[in-house]
Amino acid sequence: MRHFALALSSVAAAALTAGAADAAVLQFSFSGPGVTASFLLPESPTPTRIFPNEFGVGPTTGVFNAAPITFDDLFFFDAATDGGFAILKPSGDILLAGAQLFTGTTAAPSFVPGTYALVDYDTREPGFSLSIAVVPEPATWAMMLAGFGLAGAALRRERIRVSFA
Repeated sequence: MRHFALALSSVAAAALTAGAADAAVLQFSFSGPGVTASFLLPESPTPTRIFPNEFGVGPTTGVFNAAPITFDDLFFFDAATDGGFAILKPSGDILLAGAQLFTGTTAAPSFVPGTYALVDYDTREPGFSLSIAVVPEPATWAMMLAGFGLAGAALRRERIRVSFA
C-alpha cells in the first residue's frame, strides 16, 4: 500500500508543479446539408483582419468535405451582425449566422467552446452546426498516461507482495 501512496503522491506533485499551460488550441468542426469542415485555431487568435463588427484569420489549413484545404480566410462576426462566421475558400464561400462565437473585441477575441446551431446567412436555411472543443495538449496526455502507469505498477507490486506473504 505504501507504493501506491507514493505513486499517487508523485502524480499529484507532477500535476501541481506543471508549468502554466500555453493558450489552448481549439478544434472547430462544422457540418450542414452536404458540407463538413474542420480546422484548428488558438483560443485567442491574433486577427489578420479587423473590422468594427468582425475579424478575420487566415489563411488556415483544414479539411473540407474530407479533403485537405487551405481556407483563404475565416471571418467571425459579433452579435451586431448576426453572429456566426464565414469560410472563404477558392471554390466558393459559406456564410452562416447564429450566436457570437467569441468574447472580447474584434481586435482581441477569445473563442467560447460549445456547440452552436447556425443558419445560412442569406436564405436562413437551418441545419448547420459548429462545435468548438479544446484539443488536449500532448503534455497533458503524457502526464495522464504516466500517472496511470505508476498507479498500475504500484498496485501490481502490492498484489505480488501480498500473494507471497
